[in-house]
Amino acid sequence: MSLELTLKPTSILGIKRLADRIQQDSSVKRSVAFGRASKAAGFDNFAHARHLLAGKPATGRSAEHMVYVTAYLNHLDSGQAGRETLQVKLTQELDRLLERHDFANNRHLLQFRKKSGDHIECRLVFQYLHSAQKGVCAVARVLQFVDTTGLRPYSRFLVAPVKRWHADRFPGMDHESTWQDPSTKSLFYTDEPYSGAVAGKSRVRLDWAARNGFELVESRWPGMYAPNAGAVLFLLAKDPQLIRRVADAADAMPAGPEEESWSGQSAPYRPIFRSP
Repeated sequence: MSLELTLKPTSILGIKRLADRIQQDSSVKRSVAFGRASKAAGFDNFAHARHLLAGKPATGRSAEHMVYVTAYLNHLDSGQAGRETLQVKLTQELDRLLERHDFANNRHLLQFRKKSGDHIECRLVFQYLHSAQKGVCAVARVLQFVDTTGLRPYSRFLVAPVKRWHADRFPGMDHESTWQDPSTKSLFYTDEPYSGAVAGKSRVRLDWAARNGFELVESRWPGMYAPNAGAVLFLLAKDPQLIRRVADAADAMPAGPEEESWSGQSAPYRPIFRSP
């Protein structure tokens, strides 16, 4: 499969990178490589691409940055192998959203790594297609949450106040994560239990939050853990302004991608994916 069919650049830099690879792989003139790369991005030629893309903002909330999330699968018994890649549109560059160490602080990012400034790749090879797509979609939902709320992964667990979590456990808490607001250093918590597990517990959960000085809000956004399987997202923080800001931002987000309605690219295992 040609590079133009598998890679779709979204920036001038991406077109230049693809042109370099086309020239190396096909031994064509530089101008021809730029023309083919520009057409792969949806433009008539490089001059057309440069004219339209030059005016796009490089920074700010109105900008659009494409990130590619990739996972590979190889089932030894059936011989099924392939690559699953999903494009995620963000308002900020990946390098501004996540540091490499952040991946160890979130359950969905844990098995993935930042391969480049616009590419996240799974460090493990899945056995099943469904698992690969599920992992990729979960990462995409985390990216969506981080990009919109401004929070950063802080821990896969509840880290503070540790004694209070154990001595007076939050009723029904499940699939919890700790986040941090970079500007204030305030900690923020997400709780994603299945709806049936917390049915009828609203009062005791609110009482627990009030007793321990927390604000508790149920988000209208389906969440990151298992939105298609009945999990619900609760937001928990001690800073009233922070929780209102995050709740408003999350409620305005569209539902994230799910593996049941996979919209990414399913391709052969080889060649290994390289972002545009």
